[in-house]
Amino acid sequence: MIIKRKYIRKRGKSERSKIIAKLDKLISDTVRERDNWTCQRCGRTNKSKKVMTCSHFWSRRHIGTRWSLDNCITLCLPCHLYHWESEKQGAYKDFMLKKLGKDEFLQLEYEATSITKWSTIELKMMYISLKEECELELKKKLK
Repeated sequence: MIIKRKYIRKRGKSERSKIIAKLDKLISDTVRERDNWTCQRCGRTNKSKKVMTCSHFWSRRHIGTRWSLDNCITLCLPCHLYHWESEKQGAYKDFMLKKLGKDEFLQLEYEATSITKWSTIELKMMYISLKEECELELKKKLK
């Protein structure tokens, strides 16, 4: 018995997923540049995207803080994978509390745990405003 397979043509990425990818790249690049490509845990410096990563304290699945500059820091790959990623309630939390202050940390926690949904149009508008915010952040760093 011969079974015929029906091949379904793959659709390209949706407009929404393309915008999300652009937002992710913008945040990731800005955070690493802001932190001078230096691991915030161990101090290692390297300008390779394979070595230095953008770490989200509240994971990317928390859409309310996924593109927040306050939620992200630069970590080298070993620190990101083996040390701080498993210590969200330990040294990583202590670092973020010290960096942000208690009030800002609690605000970030609220945003992360709130239910948030973004339409495609809202994501486009967010990309435009976030791009401006990132440019200002980098200009601030240069001063």
